Amino acid sequence: MDQPMGTDAAATAPPDGTPAAIHGCDGMVLLRGIAFRPAPALWRAGIVHIAYVPDRRVSDVSTLLRIIDANARLFSMQERLTVRIAEAVDRTLRPRGVAVAVEVAHQAAIVTTSRMLGAFRSDADLRREFRSLLHPRP
Repeated sequence: MDQPMGTDAAATAPPDGTPAAIHGCDGMVLLRGIAFRPAPALWRAGIVHIAYVPDRRVSDVSTLLRIIDANARLFSMQERLTVRIAEAVDRTLRPRGVAVAVEVAHQAAIVTTSRMLGAFRSDADLRREFRSLLHPRP
């Protein structure tokens, strides 16, 4: 399976079929520290951080969790998993930008991979904000 997996965009809309309004949210939405355990034993465990800048709709947390779960079950390298999650979020929500970081505990080190799409790729300030929110300093 080489296609990224996600949920249908209709799943993020309210039951009446109208798009979920963003209710004034014009900044980044960040879901940080989502633990996952991949099906194949390539690594022990990982953490995913997903950020997006909404365009016309926001997502509920369960939609993003389903995207992570569906892709973590695939036999994949960490780098490919990062790309799959970012592309699935982008395709499902159609936001102005998506950023995904995956941290995985390998043998003796923690390896972090990231993928930036849309506004996160073109806006250095937005990238810096995303990275600063991943591990805030006390």
